[in-house]
Amino acid sequence: MFAMSRQLKGALMAAGGGVCWGISGTMGQYLFTHEAMQTTWLIPIRLSLAGLILFVYWLVKDRRLLFAPWRQRDSAVMLVLYGIFGISLSQFLYFLTIHRHDHAGSVAGDGAAGRLRDCAQKAARV
Repeated sequence: MFAMSRQLKGALMAAGGGVCWGISGTMGQYLFTHEAMQTTWLIPIRLSLAGLILFVYWLVKDRRLLFAPWRQRDSAVMLVLYGIFGISLSQFLYFLTIHRHDHAGSVAGDGAAGRLRDCAQKAARV
């Protein structure tokens, strides 16, 4: 079997995370534009499904580690605060920005290159 170094594994995981982040934004923009989905509906569903997948994974892998953070009050409080303010709020604001940006007149799929082109055209007119 192929032995992967920690550096290579970390680099692949970081690249995979970036790819997933990009796909997530594109899919969110599609849902907002073509399916008229609301941010307040998408985020709870998305985070609930992710939580369920992680719960089942750790339930199968190591049940003891799944419940370990909940045994100490300080850890449980920090976990809840991180879930609300670190994950949920940042996800909500990220997708709300995508949703609002699309309604501000961007062309779906045009992305950063289109915005750069628009800025250059505006600057050329001045």
